[in-house]
Amino acid sequence: GGMCNEECGVDEKEITKGCAGDGCKCCISDCKPKRKCSKNGGMCKEECGVDEKEITKGCAGDGCKCCISDCKPKRKCRRNGGMCKEECGDDEKMITKGCAGDGCKCCISDCKPKRKCSKNGGMCKEECGVDEKEITKGCAGDGCKCCISDCKPKRKCSKNGGMCKEECGVDEKEITKGCAGDGCKCCISDCKPKRKCS
Repeated sequence: GGMCNEECGVDEKEITKGCAGDGCKCCISDCKPKRKCSKNGGMCKEECGVDEKEITKGCAGDGCKCCISDCKPKRKCRRNGGMCKEECGDDEKMITKGCAGDGCKCCISDCKPKRKCSKNGGMCKEECGVDEKEITKGCAGDGCKCCISDCKPKRKCSKNGGMCKEECGVDEKEITKGCAGDGCKCCISDCKPKRKCS
């Protein structure tokens, strides 16, 4: 899978005597991004830039580093399942001022959650995290997955009609320690039934 060039790029290695002709070098890509690198919008390089940080063991290949933009997602970016990147892809839309850091854009997948996704407190993303599970066909759009927090409601949450989510909505209140699992909150509707309702 090599190509003949005058010079090999920083993310390529040279195969000696791989090309015929003066000043030609056979160059092949020296590394492949692993899933955790691609998922975070990273790229495999020999060295990460000053405005980048490295994801350890994110690339397969010698002398390769998975480099991602050193910017932090703000709450509104995380809440929408966004990721901070230098550029958003064609199938993504940007959330303005969603990231802290130079030249960073908060990019979210341009797909819509279906009713069964929203109902379960799910979010549409490209990939579900390790602490999440996927609801099949929960999102409308290319390469979209409906991801819900892989946490279980405890009895006091279910009893009150609560749901486990990462964040409770503005019209909801949290029942403390109502869910089992990392970063899970038991959220219930902040309205009370009157006597004639119950």
